[in-house]
Amino acid sequence: RNLKKRTAEGEFRTLGIENLESDKKRMKKKLKEKTEDIKKQKGRVKDSKSKLEKIGFDENKHSVMRDSWDKAGDNLTVRVKDLERHRSSVARASENLKNEKEKLQEISKLKSEIKDEERTLQLLRTLEERLKGFRTYLTGRIAPVLQNRTGERLSQITQARYNSVHVDSNDYSIQVMDGTQLYPLERFSGGEVDAFNLAFRLSISDVITERLGSELGMVVLDEVLGSQDYQRQTSILQGLENLAKNIGQVLMVTHIEGVKDQLQHVWSVNLDIEKGTQVKIL
Repeated sequence: RNLKKRTAEGEFRTLGIENLESDKKRMKKKLKEKTEDIKKQKGRVKDSKSKLEKIGFDENKHSVMRDSWDKAGDNLTVRVKDLERHRSSVARASENLKNEKEKLQEISKLKSEIKDEERTLQLLRTLEERLKGFRTYLTGRIAPVLQNRTGERLSQITQARYNSVHVDSNDYSIQVMDGTQLYPLERFSGGEVDAFNLAFRLSISDVITERLGSELGMVVLDEVLGSQDYQRQTSILQGLENLAKNIGQVLMVTHIEGVKDQLQHVWSVNLDIEKGTQVKIL
């Protein structure tokens, strides 16, 4: 057992010495390499110093230039920021200018439209003046025609009780001849006034149809007998019968039952809740 122990210890010492030798060689190699690197670095430093001497390098001047460079860089940064700010201002100003140009174009368009409207207004005013003159001219010519036609229609409606009227050429108001004197409508009864107005409206229809080159053909009257007494109703119906001979047909709407026996044709119109409007020939 002791022998084995001594043998192992000898082997261990031998192994440790070998390891130390290996490490020593490795360290020498590294030392040699580092020495070579140092020599190279010294050569580079020497070359650099030589080059610096050749170009006249001055540490102070270099420091001053470096400070100047840094300041120039700072100024450049400030100037770039100012430039960006001015660019933004220019962009906003350009947009505002564009908007103002559009507003100016709109204003120019409105001015043109206003000018056109003013020209149109002037033309309309001129036309209005011409139409007023033409109206005066027409009323001066039509009033006598209406006056004659109204007298004729009034004579037919009133069985010649009244046969002459005067029509004002300005407002077309009428006066009726009673005997040898003209009187305003206020002087007559309500039934007589209705008869006068009926004659006047019929005469207007006569003039219009004549101007159009046609015949009246048919007249529709609504409740023209309501304000008349029985005698006047009879006179108006006889006058309307004479009118029908000249016009062609007279259609009268009335709720007065007592006159249906005096009419040639009577239609009764009633409203049935279930059937609706019913028309019956009497």
